[in-house]
Amino acid sequence: MRKIILGTAAFMIGAIGFAQNNTSTVKQDGVNETSYVSQDGNTNKAIQYQNGLANSTSIIQKGNGNYANQNQVDRKISPTYDSDVSTANIKQIGNSNKAWQNQSYENNWAIAEQTGNGNESRQTQTAWANDAKSYQSGNNNKATQKQEAGASIAYINQPGNGNVATQNQLDGKYNKAEATQTGNGNTSLQTQRGFAANSSYNMAKVNQSGNGNSAFQDQNNVMSGTVNYASIIQSGNNDMATQKQYGDDGYQRIEQKNGAGNSGFQYQDAASALGEAKLLQNGTNNWSQQWQYGSNNMSNVNQTGNGMWSK
Repeated sequence: MRKIILGTAAFMIGAIGFAQNNTSTVKQDGVNETSYVSQDGNTNKAIQYQNGLANSTSIIQKGNGNYANQNQVDRKISPTYDSDVSTANIKQIGNSNKAWQNQSYENNWAIAEQTGNGNESRQTQTAWANDAKSYQSGNNNKATQKQEAGASIAYINQPGNGNVATQNQLDGKYNKAEATQTGNGNTSLQTQRGFAANSSYNMAKVNQSGNGNSAFQDQNNVMSGTVNYASIIQSGNNDMATQKQYGDDGYQRIEQKNGAGNSGFQYQDAASALGEAKLLQNGTNNWSQQWQYGSNNMSNVNQTGNGMWSK
């Protein structure tokens, strides 16, 4: 049994004498699939395709010129296998927003909610038991989430204008990436790689508040079975923080607050079995760089003032 609910007002002509030119395309080739589309406005477009068992899709669009595209395909393991269910939800309120959701395999969950104008969200999950959530409020924000292995979690929350967040989690198993950005022109890029068979999981967090902030995180932990953790917190203007970890048990943290033009860089090599690096800057135009190689390393830098640097 297939369920298709079309709540669009595209085919209704009211007494005031105008029609809404919304379109929706729904195709379901599986069993017990559920589809819901509701569109209120003009020139909105919704596309849904499902091929599996008991998957669910939902699109709600209010405004003009919005576009939503959902594609879900699973392996159809068994009609009585509850974990086959994948869910994709898109909600867009405003004008000229765009959202894409692509999910394959089973038990995936994708949510994209956008309020404002000109926002874009892309979510791709190509394995089982992944969870991707993207929330954007403002104008011209972009969120990209890509998860290629099982049991990963990705979360993006962007209020403001012109924010860009990208999350790539490749070999999965308990990878987790979070990005929260408030302000204008913030950029966050998170890349994590584990191994689905062994990784315990990598975790990366970014919290940016202000204008012109930029954060980059890269964690690579292949076949090690241990935990990497990286966190960047920035509050102010024109801050930049970069973190890169490769190996076992690496812990990094950069916190830059109440200043402008601060910059921090941290790097831990593959041999850093128990490396730990911390950085805290409070002031203006401070700069710091940390490099660690080997085992049982620990570094801590705390700079308060203006025009200070450490290496």
